[in-house]
Amino acid sequence: MASVHVGPDDKQIVMCGSETILAASLREGIPHAYACGGRARCSICRISVQEGLEFCSPRSKGEQIVAERLNFSRETRLACQTKITGDVTVRRLVVDYDD
Repeated sequence: MASVHVGPDDKQIVMCGSETILAASLREGIPHAYACGGRARCSICRISVQEGLEFCSPRSKGEQIVAERLNFSRETRLACQTKITGDVTVRRLVVDYDD
């Protein structure tokens, strides 16, 4: 079973089925910012994949459009679109006042 370590929260989450990193973060109470409802339109849920990029799903068409428009590096992904098949370490790039 795959897991994701989320920073700056220092939390380890076991992934359930084919859920996205955003869905898993929210399930575990991590205050992960998002605005478009997981449709790859806003980029607010973006993360930096620090380890395990090879275990991340390929970018969806919507994520690819956002990544090209905003000039994302390979490691910058949308949590609402990213699913994993192995252990990864990520860092939320948009944090709120609770953090």
